[in-house]
Amino acid sequence: MIQLYDHPLSCNAHKVRNMLSLLDVDYERVAVDLSRADPSHSTFGELNLFRPVPMLVDAGVVIRDAGASLVYLGRKYGRGRWLPVDAVGEARVAEWLATATADVAEGPGRARRIERFGLPGDLEAARGRAHRVFEAFDRHLDTHPYLAGRMATIADIANYPALALAPDGGVEIDDYRNVLRWFQRLQTLPGFEAVPSSEPAQDPLPPSA
Repeated sequence: MIQLYDHPLSCNAHKVRNMLSLLDVDYERVAVDLSRADPSHSTFGELNLFRPVPMLVDAGVVIRDAGASLVYLGRKYGRGRWLPVDAVGEARVAEWLATATADVAEGPGRARRIERFGLPGDLEAARGRAHRVFEAFDRHLDTHPYLAGRMATIADIANYPALALAPDGGVEIDDYRNVLRWFQRLQTLPGFEAVPSSEPAQDPLPPSA
């Protein structure tokens, strides 16, 4: 059975949990307690070179990144549904995976990490970048139902959590109507797991979570 090492409050971990749910793939969830122990002394640390969450283990194959895990799951279990096989379609997905790890992570993602978890950084700069990100998404989604095509792909799953949780970082999103409609479309997909409601932060998150 697949094992997923994750943290309950991590946006990156949510991406992989969501993908597994959408694919209806059974898995064992292994919570990584970042506050109580050094992961380098655990199985997680032994298998995971840089120790980010999440980490996916499937029949001896170890995948140590959220985006890479989405690619793996989409290709192996998605039957062509979640990761296009044509060159243009796959390139479009790759573009949005890069956006998730750059602009989205450094805009709304960073604002959330600073505001909610007390990590260091320039909160106002992160919020400003977050609004520029939302403006770009809103323009794109004005003419596209999903990020990389006419159907949802792993690109949507990769970008959704940090955007949906942007209010945790003090980023007001009510004016981005196309983004909100995209949220609604995603949330009607069978098996889709919406981000959890905000809860008081208890455990710290790593800077890349």
